[in-house]
Amino acid sequence: MTSLSPWMRETPLGQCLCFLLRYPSRYDGEDSSGGDCEDHSPGGKPEAAIAPVKNLPHPRHEIIISWDGPDDPRHPRNWSSGGKGIAIFIISYVLLWFLRSIMALLTMAINQAIFLRGLLISQETASLVMSLYVIGYGTGPLLFSPLSEVPQIGRNPPYILSFVIFVIISVILGFVDNFPAMAVLRFFQGVFGSPCLATAGASIHDLYSEPMASYAVAIWVFCLFSGPALGPVFSSHAVLEHWRWPFWQIFCMSGPCLILMLCLLPETSSDTLLLRRARRARRCIPKDGGNWSIAVPHVRQQQQIEDRHLLSDALVKPLEITVKDPAVAFTCMYASFTYAIYYSFFEVFPLVYRGVYQMSLFNFSLSFLAIVVAATLGILVYLIYLSHTFHKHPGDYKSHESVFTPALPAAFFLPIGLFVFACTARVDIHWMVPTCGIVIYSGSLFIVYQTILVYIPRSYPRYAASLFAANDFARSLTAAAFIMATPYMYAHLGIRNGVILLASISVLGIPLMMVLYWYGKTMRGRSKFTDTASNLP
Repeated sequence: MTSLSPWMRETPLGQCLCFLLRYPSRYDGEDSSGGDCEDHSPGGKPEAAIAPVKNLPHPRHEIIISWDGPDDPRHPRNWSSGGKGIAIFIISYVLLWFLRSIMALLTMAINQAIFLRGLLISQETASLVMSLYVIGYGTGPLLFSPLSEVPQIGRNPPYILSFVIFVIISVILGFVDNFPAMAVLRFFQGVFGSPCLATAGASIHDLYSEPMASYAVAIWVFCLFSGPALGPVFSSHAVLEHWRWPFWQIFCMSGPCLILMLCLLPETSSDTLLLRRARRARRCIPKDGGNWSIAVPHVRQQQQIEDRHLLSDALVKPLEITVKDPAVAFTCMYASFTYAIYYSFFEVFPLVYRGVYQMSLFNFSLSFLAIVVAATLGILVYLIYLSHTFHKHPGDYKSHESVFTPALPAAFFLPIGLFVFACTARVDIHWMVPTCGIVIYSGSLFIVYQTILVYIPRSYPRYAASLFAANDFARSLTAAAFIMATPYMYAHLGIRNGVILLASISVLGIPLMMVLYWYGKTMRGRSKFTDTASNLP
């Protein structure tokens, strides 16, 4: 019987096939007569991998389960390009694209629906639905992302189980016409829809090492930026048809995503995969085979931690690093502020393109495509930079802070783009001119985000998913606050002065980014969490 490919075996569908059809334990087409049993039985394991366990009443020997060298085909980083591509497609394209589209889709759709339904609520109350979704989106990863780093759980259960609940809530929302229920359900929809977004960066680094991880993260960030821009394009038609259509669009988009996850999303955590091998190997040792045990080194260390500090290590430590480590804290604050400005576009765009330029609903929705154009330009510039750096000057990318090289000029263009938008959003100036300012800001923000999302796992690889979650939580809270506050700001200051205020604050990020680039290594060296970080320079 031909065995499954390494990546296919680790998908939910592959696991079911292995259980039902008794596929071989080994890969590479070996038959089932040997497999893991030949590798890990007491007589078949190399002597160097067998170590006596001392200080026990009855000494035993341990069989250490590890990868068969750096080229082991079962390691996620050695899977075929097709297997990795499918995983990235599901995680980075399908999930991010459509779920982020949902977030923007309801920015207009719910507000329009509420007023068309005549629920007699204010604009601020309508914006609350969006804010609750964003808060939920930031809250969910605080629980699910740390769980994904526990080897006994892995990446897939938080992805899949939470997304099943997300789809169920999406169906219920299609029947709800009560505003309080709608607001509560939107919050929990954000909570359970978030793990597949926040943990994606850690999954990408499970599959790729540098330099390829940076390329894969660039695709992820591109989807993250482009998704919200496409949402208004879809919702502009849906709202006109019927107020419930945006909710059914959510189900129509998330349903196929769930099917793909249940069939083809592989488990990418290397510790979890080793633990699965250990469990298969334990079944191969006969009951009378002597005093033998099988262990995975990192899992054994974590089990010792779990006896005393599981909750602290999994949930509290990433938050502690985010707050107390100066380099990580700055990236979190800077990302939060720029992310909040990004979400303020959903409030200021109607004022400019619908109010100043008197665009129709559909033409107004097309203005968000400027963000897609900006993301396209940003990823092209960044990929050209990566290609030049890795192929011509690979030594320039060795230090952690070297990832911020393209972010230095991008930090200058962030306020420039906002100033252009603020000063040209007038009826006597063509609408394409302020749109160019949005392209400048969004393209620069793409590059800044990309570097931050590469920097975090390089600094603290063990807590990558949890640090992404903490960063996501801070960004979401700030964005939710901006969603509620920016209407008042623009009402009192006007469009021009309001955007100029945001641009002026953005200028402060320029010297801070330079400090992080030049002195980040020194700050990491003084950090009390250095021992949990990567050993890279």
